[in-house]
Amino acid sequence: MAQPAIPEDLMNIFFHQYWGVILLFIKILILVLVIVAILLGWKTTKRKANLRESIAIGLLGFLSSTAFFFFAPSVYLEIQSLFGSKDYYRYNQYTILIRGDPSSIQLLEISAAFNGMNSRVISNIKTISFREDHHFGSEADLAHVGCGKGKICVKEKIFLDRSTVQHETAHLHTFKAGGKFLKQWQRTAGNDVYGQKHREPKSGLYVWEDNTDSPRYGCVSPYGATNVYEDVATFYEYLCLLIEYLHRHSNFKGNLGNDIRYKQKIDLLHEYNFLDDSEYQKIKSILNLH
Repeated sequence: MAQPAIPEDLMNIFFHQYWGVILLFIKILILVLVIVAILLGWKTTKRKANLRESIAIGLLGFLSSTAFFFFAPSVYLEIQSLFGSKDYYRYNQYTILIRGDPSSIQLLEISAAFNGMNSRVISNIKTISFREDHHFGSEADLAHVGCGKGKICVKEKIFLDRSTVQHETAHLHTFKAGGKFLKQWQRTAGNDVYGQKHREPKSGLYVWEDNTDSPRYGCVSPYGATNVYEDVATFYEYLCLLIEYLHRHSNFKGNLGNDIRYKQKIDLLHEYNFLDDSEYQKIKSILNLH
């Protein structure tokens, strides 16, 4: 199997962190060009035109109008979200901008997520934005990063649990850790891991080739085998649960003795401050790591 691409420079990480902003900029640029084309076409109609010019103007007008009505609504909604309801919430010493109208339960889950992460990881979060379904690429996409530095977007109508916040925050910290960390993680994971999963048709959940979902291949779940970014995020999410709910470690612990990659990844998370010393020692104690 060909080795997956490893983000090694700032441009790749920049794209993962700002792809939503880049897409919005492209849409706005297209709209500007469309408006210019419409104005030029309108100006051309002021003078007499031959048949070829008339056909070209008509085609340009049709394409411009189609592009305008296709892109304008999404651009409008994106800009509108910037001026929607917002408030600042304080979690311990951290002040986070919350956009949208989260429920009290969602706010409690955010608070619980913060309680399960160390200060260096939490410091990556600047904004949590509750967005409409259309903002996301698919129905299964409940949350994502990529709309700006320190920003997490969440579907406004879902039950937001603490694990989702911790998962997305791990992505933010991965961007901060940089290409060196990703390269070390990829080297630890190996070349034959990513892609070793598929989506189960009935449930829509990711499973291994034998339709199980227990830790395997150095990953904590099949979804972690999507790519290096999801491997890191699912691993960190699982360790947060492991610390909070000690009884959930049985399957994970059973794989540790058979696959050194689990311990190596835990060590990497500690080295790059996903885990502080206290969390690292607690995990080592739970899993009997030496």
